Amino acid sequence: MAQLVAQNCLGLKIGSTIEPKQVESLDRLAQTQPTGQLYWYELAIPELTEQRAIANAVDEVVAYSQKLETIYTQKLANLDELKQSLLQKAFAGQLTAREETAA
Repeated sequence: MAQLVAQNCLGLKIGSTIEPKQVESLDRLAQTQPTGQLYWYELAIPELTEQRAIANAVDEVVAYSQKLETIYTQKLANLDELKQSLLQKAFAGQLTAREETAA
């Protein structure tokens, strides 16, 4: 008995993105080949609702990691800007210690 596989979960299972056209193409190939010419692999496939939950969780992790990457890149740019500003002030003599005047 064939089990349903969510297309976005199938890509996760195999480790690459599989487009709907590729799934249809594989299905047509399987229907046209004589028995014994295709190798079939048995996969442990969770229920469709669990597949969707897994795919959604992975999508959330990917989105979060992209957000973190953006923040990290911005912080690196900010640090570089600060470094340039400090160097500019140092060479202009603006980083000297201030003397406190006794009152």
